[in-house]
Amino acid sequence: MQVVHEPDAAEKGYTAANIGILFDTQKYDESVTDGQIELIDNFFEGLKMSGLDVDTTGTPVAAVALPKVNFGPLMNLISTNNRFVYSGSMTSPPCSIKVYWNVINKVYPIKV
Repeated sequence: MQVVHEPDAAEKGYTAANIGILFDTQKYDESVTDGQIELIDNFFEGLKMSGLDVDTTGTPVAAVALPKVNFGPLMNLISTNNRFVYSGSMTSPPCSIKVYWNVINKVYPIKV
């Protein structure tokens, strides 16, 4: 999952700061507790992705309105103490350069 933070104006030349959070259905950090798994499950269930109409490539064909995405608890779960940090670019057009990346080293579980 990529979380993008874009300031109103570039700071120290950086156009954005990104956080990369890794999830896997099987190979995740065994230190993740049942309570943390429940929090992660609740976050993704709140996105209502299972109700999306998609085309043959898996791309959503219509927007889905969400009343509220409860993002805070998930971000409070993530520890930024153990991460990879580098200067890179955005992953989607226009692929802006000078983006401050933080990729969390811990892999979290996600349901299929």
